[in-house]
Amino acid sequence: MLFGLYHNNKELFEELFEKSGEFDVPVLLVRFFGMEFILKELEERSDAVVGWNPHCIVDAIETLVNGKDWVKPCDTGDKPI
Repeated sequence: MLFGLYHNNKELFEELFEKSGEFDVPVLLVRFFGMEFILKELEERSDAVVGWNPHCIVDAIETLVNGKDWVKPCDTGDKPI
């Protein structure tokens, strides 16, 4: 889901979070370009949060599809957890 769409689509995001839990589908939240921080409650409900970087998005998708937990911030200066 794209974080930049959240404020105008809160109900849709809520429904997508509910359905993701119902069908056991991981949620990948992508920050919009240049945004470093997102709402804490969305971060906590997402399985992975990445920035607008194609390599990070692909890595997160591959990780989540393979059933692994997202443990590394791809596009920040942080080190893996």
